[in-house]
Amino acid sequence: MQRQCLGCGAELQSDQPGGLGYLPGHVLTSNQEVVLCQRCYRIRHYGKDQAYTDGFDGLQIVQEGLKWAEGVVLILDLMDFEASIPRNIDRLLRKHQQIIALNKVDLLPRKTTVQEVKLWAKHKLKALGIDSELVAVSGTTGYGIDGLLELMARSSARKWIVVGVTNVGKSSLIVKILEHQGGESALMPTTAVFPGTTVALTRWNLDHSLILSDSPGMVPKGRLTDLVCPDCAVKLIPARRLNVSLYQVNTRSALVVPGLAAVHPQANEDVVMIGFTASQVTWQRANAGKVTRWLAQTCGSCRLDEWDQVELTIELNQDLCIHGLGWISARRQRVSCRLTIPRGVGYSLRANLIGDKRSIHWSSSSS
Repeated sequence: MQRQCLGCGAELQSDQPGGLGYLPGHVLTSNQEVVLCQRCYRIRHYGKDQAYTDGFDGLQIVQEGLKWAEGVVLILDLMDFEASIPRNIDRLLRKHQQIIALNKVDLLPRKTTVQEVKLWAKHKLKALGIDSELVAVSGTTGYGIDGLLELMARSSARKWIVVGVTNVGKSSLIVKILEHQGGESALMPTTAVFPGTTVALTRWNLDHSLILSDSPGMVPKGRLTDLVCPDCAVKLIPARRLNVSLYQVNTRSALVVPGLAAVHPQANEDVVMIGFTASQVTWQRANAGKVTRWLAQTCGSCRLDEWDQVELTIELNQDLCIHGLGWISARRQRVSCRLTIPRGVGYSLRANLIGDKRSIHWSSSSS
């Protein structure tokens, strides 16, 4: 009898309706070959998440999986790169063969090439002491799956675990891998925009005697999508090509995402800045004197009532990233500005991901 939900990994049970892996007793004892827990069924068929009463330690489960695994596929999110790098990443990868998959490459502007992105990421990771194989992939279109499987097959490692922070697209990528291998949809992991869909280790057999394991997402620190309500989080997570908009601003104006963040240039003359966000939100040009009013425009469910202000300078061809939201890039000249973000949200200054890199500053800083 099947004892584990293949969608999320939870042990199937019929005693606790609010617990992980719950199924009504008559379904659990039926003769169906494959069953999903009630939560996975609702996510797949209705697109609705279900709160559960159990607590589980995702990091501990990942550590258990690492003891089993010989190789690690670390998924990083190109749309939220800094926030998707797990803490203590060097210890995570140290004892295993490593592949880093740069996910969501399909959401970049068409003029940004894969080779350009891989070189950019390689420089960023090298600063962290990481020199692993890189492959650009898409858990939506299946781009790069052949290359990823080839790297895994060439390695001496046969047991691989896929790891990453929540919402980087681990399960979506595994679905594309299993589809590539001719797997049945009913036997694949559940994918959703909700964090914490995968709650335990699940494993699949692949060609070349490979075994692939999914794992729960590790929760990052300081990401805006983890602080807002679920409806707003869905809007902030890019699912289609980025919104890219160019603005001319000065000390009398500001760029804002209502209720979430503001960037106020300190230049008397006009400066050029480019805003990048998910497709359902956008930076807007606003009167500097009305920034407080713009930041008060919350959805009503989000509890963002404490704010931090930071004075900083965005160098030429640098990005100012607000973790879990998007980024602002300076063009033509350096820009001194005031950043206003909810308390607890992280930010980074980095070499620009998109655009001309001839005068790039590879050093970066985060907070």
